[in-house]
Amino acid sequence: MAAVKALVEAGVPVVGVERAPALGGLWRLDDDTAAYEGLRLNTSKPRTRFSDHPMPPEWPDYPDRARMLEYLQGYADRFGVTERFRLGTTLVSARRTGDGWELELDGPGGRSRETAGHLVVANGHNHIPRHPDPPYPGSFTGTESHAHTYRTPEEFAGRRVLVVGTGNSAMDIATELAGHADTVLLSARRGVWVLPKRLLGRPSDQLNGALAAVLPWRVRQAVSQAVLRLAGPRLP
Repeated sequence: MAAVKALVEAGVPVVGVERAPALGGLWRLDDDTAAYEGLRLNTSKPRTRFSDHPMPPEWPDYPDRARMLEYLQGYADRFGVTERFRLGTTLVSARRTGDGWELELDGPGGRSRETAGHLVVANGHNHIPRHPDPPYPGSFTGTESHAHTYRTPEEFAGRRVLVVGTGNSAMDIATELAGHADTVLLSARRGVWVLPKRLLGRPSDQLNGALAAVLPWRVRQAVSQAVLRLAGPRLP
């Protein structure tokens, strides 16, 4: 969406192609996305917003999925981006020609071939779930699922759950499950710092930025490490 907006503002004729039936990417709660009901921003509003499209001041520091979807779709509508997109349309193939690209599209009206002088690929990277390869050794008789299919914690009520990994989705899901599952365990390859979302009265991801304005990098690093030790805990 940002690329289409920039091209529109530069006066470049542009058409966007989106396979989904609506804009919003992974913030859309649908079978073809990895969104879950409790999904929230992992970075605060000032570090996430578009510079020319602020988030409402009354929103929380870390907006939820529904607000982020509203925000992105509002951005697209405000800057004339939505009308530039062909929704429900897949780019099947792209072949380089002497003066541009030959594109094969599959949309509501069927397949078609079109040409374009330039091609911008901005398809994201969270659409297809990745499973361990090779698979984990041994046998497992319980239920195995990927974060891509997770929606709500209620389906795990009263169960013993192992969450593999300590990425953003893993930590979000483990936190949600803690209030519903009988036991929640985390499996991590290495230790990680687990920070609260707020430190010293402000979003924790803004702390280092504030220090950068007044302290040299070496001093800022030492202060940040001290704050991390105080905030803890660190998963061993």
